[in-house]
Amino acid sequence: GSLQMTMAVQSLDPKVLKNIKRSNIRTSDYLALKPALDKANLSSYGEVIVALPGETFDSHMETLSQLLDLDIDSVIPHSLMMLNGAELNSPDQRQKYGIETKFRVIPRDFTMMKSGRGVIEVEEVVIANNTFDYNSYIRARKIAYLISLIKNPGFNFILKFLSQSNIRPINFLLLLLDKLENSRTNSKNLNLIAFVDLLNRFTEDTKSELWDNEKEIINYYQNPNNFSKLVSGEDGKNLIQSYVSEAFSEKM
Repeated sequence: GSLQMTMAVQSLDPKVLKNIKRSNIRTSDYLALKPALDKANLSSYGEVIVALPGETFDSHMETLSQLLDLDIDSVIPHSLMMLNGAELNSPDQRQKYGIETKFRVIPRDFTMMKSGRGVIEVEEVVIANNTFDYNSYIRARKIAYLISLIKNPGFNFILKFLSQSNIRPINFLLLLLDKLENSRTNSKNLNLIAFVDLLNRFTEDTKSELWDNEKEIINYYQNPNNFSKLVSGEDGKNLIQSYVSEAFSEKM
């Protein structure tokens, strides 16, 4: 029971998989494996990547939907990192797919040297391409947050109820997000207001963690007052993990 079966599909859209030169195990085959995993008490872990070349918001939602429909224990959408040496990080690939990027601190990856210089690990992430705009990226991050909340032992009963009622979980999550985004701040439902505030702060942090270039980040955190924000967890944190923790500890 200590192992996980990882299904790192990145995407289930055929066009996207062709663009990134990847193939996956058929979902029908994975579905056939699921009972064996459950019987062996092995948890399953589904990974996807946001804003891959050729991906659209709808196709990304469909990939998440298929994993949720398969009842994968953990469904984790990752940001697309531009890694040195990767084909996607070449000038022609960036131009071909209209790749737009920003920079951010890698969570918990920083230290202060004895010399007083702050050393910060930075990653370049894709926030848009010619089929997936920036607003879609922000919205996809919100859905990733809601998935992390609901794919949890405390709320799995909701997913089981949806399944029994022939309602696709992703449709419920999109409906929930729409309700939260359009809720009035003067609502008399205090619990709703508290959750809307949580989602709004997550959204603002998702935007503010992004920088135009790596040098700006490094220079900013050379200031001891700014570096202390990393140490305290105000900056440089894993936003989804942090806001899921806050939801359970303070907004239950």
